[in-house]
Amino acid sequence: MVSRSNLPARRRAALALALAAGAAAGACSDDRHGGGGAADASAADDAAADCWPIDTSTPEGIIEIGTGTGGFEPMPDTLPFIAGTQGGTFLIVHSRIKGLEPGNPDDFLEPTNPKTKFSAIMFDGTEVTRECPGTVGYQPSAEEGYFERQRFQNLEFLPFELGERAFDTDMTVIVEVIDVNGHYARDERHIFASAPEGWPYDPPDAAPAGDGGAADAGPPDAGAADAD
Repeated sequence: MVSRSNLPARRRAALALALAAGAAAGACSDDRHGGGGAADASAADDAAADCWPIDTSTPEGIIEIGTGTGGFEPMPDTLPFIAGTQGGTFLIVHSRIKGLEPGNPDDFLEPTNPKTKFSAIMFDGTEVTRECPGTVGYQPSAEEGYFERQRFQNLEFLPFELGERAFDTDMTVIVEVIDVNGHYARDERHIFASAPEGWPYDPPDAAPAGDGGAADAGPPDAGAADAD
């Protein structure tokens, strides 16, 4: 047996990331393959309530949804889809907050970090979201009084056919946050989601329908370290 203290720092960090991702996935996964019955369903509901305690939150503070890979940028009227490398497609979203606890931008496992959830409502009412939020902290923004999320997020549309239906259509993109004090804020923008550059093209093999597993790699420094 290898003691964790004897592992190199980089490997310890990777191990912590893997454990956190596994815990988040276990807490927020639904029973897609049957079995488990009512007891499992009840446990899943409790886990979802723990990761996103919306029922006990109170309105407070401000959050704004935006985009940008090098820092927060206001949401434009038109936001392009990005073609992923694992059979999916996604929108790049970002956020900033004011009047809420920002947490620790250097440690996404910090318990005081805000819980941030991104989602979209397509033209036909289809909701694209994750059950549990990300726990990346916020850092001081260029605009006084604001804190922006330490990194952007890929809002994935899986399988590929789902994203394809959304190309060149109107939709609503939404961000919600709950901070360590239980304060809740929400923002939404109506945008035109344009098709990826170069579309139409022969897409990579699409991910299996209903596969909400491995996140699309996306561009460098995307939300790979999120505990989403």
